[in-house]
Amino acid sequence: GMDWRYGGLRYEKSTWVFAGDFQQDGYFLWSHQWPEAVLLYNYLTGELDDAKTLLAKYGYNNPHNWNGYWGIRASGWYLRALRCAYELTQEEGVMVYAQQYIDKVLTTNQSFGKPYFPNLGAYDESISPWQQWLFLSEVLTFAFAVGDETMYGKVKPILSWLLTNTRFEDGSIAYLWTPTQGKTFLSFVHTSYALPAMAYMAQRGDLLWSEVKKSAEFVINGLPEAN
Repeated sequence: GMDWRYGGLRYEKSTWVFAGDFQQDGYFLWSHQWPEAVLLYNYLTGELDDAKTLLAKYGYNNPHNWNGYWGIRASGWYLRALRCAYELTQEEGVMVYAQQYIDKVLTTNQSFGKPYFPNLGAYDESISPWQQWLFLSEVLTFAFAVGDETMYGKVKPILSWLLTNTRFEDGSIAYLWTPTQGKTFLSFVHTSYALPAMAYMAQRGDLLWSEVKKSAEFVINGLPEAN
């Protein structure tokens, strides 16, 4: 009875094949929140063996390597899925694998010489700041989960750049940023991706909690039922 659940991983954007980056050798990137839904089903039904099968099939064997193209969001979703898999299965190898994956992404990014994660496929060198925040929030959530005290230092320069260049005075996060126009457009939905990373910065004393609250209130006030 696992076919439909594996099939869920192929739904919508989990089958992206841009530049061959999202689908290789029959494996699919753990995209968006679809894997979380499958793992939650496993948790609710007690099918832990199915969760471990899913992890072995799509987690450890995932060939995805971020190469600077099409943003960094997919890497963030992948980390989120791995963390959920760990919380469910308690397999220590999951977090070891996640650590290796993070290090690989950060090493690749250093080679580009940018203070952020570039999108090499964009003709105008634009980036989507929310993708950067999403990935870094997942990195720091991982670091908190395993007690890694070194990770914050590795990503702090990017966080500082994002805070200065992609956040509006009202606490919202820009949807786009280009070298020529700077930050443009805002979105309460995408601002939510920044909250975990911002909270981590505040916990480290590098951001006022009042600033985190401002961004959180922007998200809450943007919800339809709040208006």
